[in-house]
Amino acid sequence: MDEATEKSDIKYEFGKFVLDPQERVLFSNGEPAHLTDKLFDTLLLLVRHNGQLLTKEQMMTSIWEESFVEEGNLTKNISRLRKILNTDGVELIETLPRRGYRFRADIREIESETNLLVHRHLRLKVSRGTDSPVASDNPAAVSLDEIHSVAVLPFQPLGGKGDDNVFGLGISDALITQLTRAGDIQVRPTSSIIRFNTLPQNAILAGRELQVDAVLEGNYQRSEDRMRLTVQMLRSRDGSSLWAESFIAEVEDIFAVQDRIAERVVGALQKKLSDEAKAKLTKRYTENVEAYQEYLRGRVFYNKRTAEGYDIALACFEKAIEVDPSYALAYAGLADIYNLLPLDDGFAPRDCFPKAKAAALKALFIDADLAEAHAALGLALLHYDWNWSGAEVSFQNAVKLDSNCAAGYMLLGVYLLRVERIGESLIALKKARELDPFSPTHAVWLAEGLRHVGEIDTSIQLHLETIESFPKFFPAHYHLAFSYIDAGRLDEAELEGERAVALSHENSLTLSLQGILQAAAGDRSAVQATIDKLLRMKDEKYISSVNIASLYAAVHDEAEAIEWLEKGLEERDPNMTWIKFDEEFKFLQHNDRFRKILREVGLNDSSEQAIEEIAPAPPYWKLMIAAAILLISLVAVYLFEKR
Repeated sequence: MDEATEKSDIKYEFGKFVLDPQERVLFSNGEPAHLTDKLFDTLLLLVRHNGQLLTKEQMMTSIWEESFVEEGNLTKNISRLRKILNTDGVELIETLPRRGYRFRADIREIESETNLLVHRHLRLKVSRGTDSPVASDNPAAVSLDEIHSVAVLPFQPLGGKGDDNVFGLGISDALITQLTRAGDIQVRPTSSIIRFNTLPQNAILAGRELQVDAVLEGNYQRSEDRMRLTVQMLRSRDGSSLWAESFIAEVEDIFAVQDRIAERVVGALQKKLSDEAKAKLTKRYTENVEAYQEYLRGRVFYNKRTAEGYDIALACFEKAIEVDPSYALAYAGLADIYNLLPLDDGFAPRDCFPKAKAAALKALFIDADLAEAHAALGLALLHYDWNWSGAEVSFQNAVKLDSNCAAGYMLLGVYLLRVERIGESLIALKKARELDPFSPTHAVWLAEGLRHVGEIDTSIQLHLETIESFPKFFPAHYHLAFSYIDAGRLDEAELEGERAVALSHENSLTLSLQGILQAAAGDRSAVQATIDKLLRMKDEKYISSVNIASLYAAVHDEAEAIEWLEKGLEERDPNMTWIKFDEEFKFLQHNDRFRKILREVGLNDSSEQAIEEIAPAPPYWKLMIAAAILLISLVAVYLFEKR
């Protein structure tokens, strides 16, 4: 572009966005939003001609220069930019029918010398355990202030003997929970460190693989009611010891020991905590050792992420609550499990989500600042109540209360993806990935977000690297198949679909993918065979009606697709929250029954969205109503308890 050189030192600020041509990055509320090169060129051209009509021919010539492209490429770019920029109901890009586009914003130009914070780590890089930086000749020369991230490895039994080390992993999980409250310290979640629950344990290699500045390791020995703990913190860069300490105490004094360890970690890193932050660091959710040990055991089995593990975890959390009815974390654990179960076959939403919501509300009644409970409540509000604004309030509360809550950022990002606020979604999903770089779930959802901004190759690469590390994680194969479909690589999509079906033991979600691929190949008889299999499964146990509807939609059987979506409404199927987003249902957008279904799920159809854009509602009224609903629910729980 001609203007690139003469204006490259100017940054453009409009609303919460800052566009930096020199760094080629768009910031949203100070966080980088992911744009492809051509998306960036398109936005820069529009911004530099703010208020002016740009014809399609002008834009295509300027953006693609000598290359020949179809008008559809420009249309896709405009659509993707709208999803990124249209976060507050304000449409910045105006379409002038049969003519072109016009950017309309109040833009402030910022000189390059302005003190504007620029993040340079913008390009997606899939981490696979990198080498640590070269150590200084003088290890002590590196200030402890440079250590901002820590991994707490599973504590190991002295002598290498023990069962499945529930006690040791439970201590680590509790310390992780405590340290996240320090705020300034980034702590890897239990899901990342659980794979190191083996002997022998190499702390330095684990620290480097987890990409943290320091690693905390410990050993324990139990003898009846007494225990001995030996703990040390090592710098991942060179293995030097930052501190070490031993504790001999009664088992019932485990709380005091954990408080001491947490304080020593923070103290060793020279973090100055306010009285409020220190109180959070040593906050206890129960004083009952038996309840605490049941909760730790529940957390260990919950993190196994298996059906058997969930059953044991559920029993442990219930036992913890029986021993201490005011144990907020145990209620949050119950809510997590009841939120997860109906996402698989065999668990009806009406049997699980009300229990999840009740447990989350009980946890919040006991402790309104519990991030885990806010996240769990948000998921129940979204998947069962279809209370979109309430869910967003809950997810936002979770990450506000706990800046290290990777799961909270992931849930927020997936929520934003569903409501097509793609730019904000990518920021949240990248944050989740940054906090927990070895979670396959976080990697899969980030890849899915990238797919929806047209970064198909990057999405495929991220899925492939996730599969290399977690070959049996079927969601990665499932979503990779859709990325291959978008790339036109149907043979590879079919192969990944087959792998997803096998690894999931033929669950209804992956079978619906199989049917979609069969429809894409034009094999109607194969699609019918898959539908028949799903119908037989439906007779035997609960499966998602939306997964059946998607196959009828894939072959454009409008009547059957609508009928099964209406069954999904009756069942409160959580997959109903995706029907506006999923490609196979797009052909139904003009069907009156489908539009009615969208309204019942809380998803406005396109015509209603157009009305909202003409007369936008005040930006915060939905959030205020959602907060009021939450308050009323908490009062109801209180009154119920008083009875």
